Amino acid sequence: MKKTAYLLILLLATALYAEDDKNYLLRKKIQESKQKIERLNKLTEETDKRIKDLSESHAKRIKKRTSDISELGSEIRVLEKELRNAKLQNSTLKNSVKDFELQFASYRNSIEKNMEKSRQSIRNNIPYNIEERNTNISKLISETEFESITPEEIFNRYYNFLNRELATGMDSEVYSKGNIKYLRIGWILLCYSDDQGKEAGILVKKNNKWEWKTDIDFSTRKAIRDSIKMVEGKKAPDLMEFPVPLSLLKETAKGGVK
Repeated sequence: MKKTAYLLILLLATALYAEDDKNYLLRKKIQESKQKIERLNKLTEETDKRIKDLSESHAKRIKKRTSDISELGSEIRVLEKELRNAKLQNSTLKNSVKDFELQFASYRNSIEKNMEKSRQSIRNNIPYNIEERNTNISKLISETEFESITPEEIFNRYYNFLNRELATGMDSEVYSKGNIKYLRIGWILLCYSDDQGKEAGILVKKNNKWEWKTDIDFSTRKAIRDSIKMVEGKKAPDLMEFPVPLSLLKETAKGGVK
């Protein structure tokens, strides 16, 4: 009986131990499951937070992009307006350029015509240094054919030429050829005389041709000699009556002499 009791007690203890082991395993699994649930809940919270943050960030970016797009739209409209104005101004400038080109072409032609008049005037006026002067004005006229030379440059060169002509017309000079001295007074008078006054002459225009008049009276010869001495600085400056041929005065009245 005792053995049987011991055996029953042993079996009962073994059963109890087995039940405890089973409960322990269950509790362990329950604990592990709780821990997994906590981790999942935490991960879910973190994920939800990340989703929320991303959503808010995305909403902000969309709002900023919308604002940027609106600003860009405004800038595009402003630029389109500026472009239209620029095209209009460009069209106006092109028309102005065409007008200026026509004006410059007309201006160039006008200068060329005036140069041709100057060349003709050189041929018709007192034949003083005529070859050099004619060469200078002919060169200026030929330069008008070069497109690389602007009308302003052509005008400046012609202006300098006219200034030299004007300066020559406002001064007097004496120059010699052999024993004969020539006196030029501006573009009005050209005459000559030797030291004794035996050979003397004054340039006159007759039948549209220049010729030397040598049959002059004593007072004219003396006026020529005295004028030559004054220009040379050998005689004190003085006022004198100098007979100018009527043909020269007529040329001056017509504008033929500068």
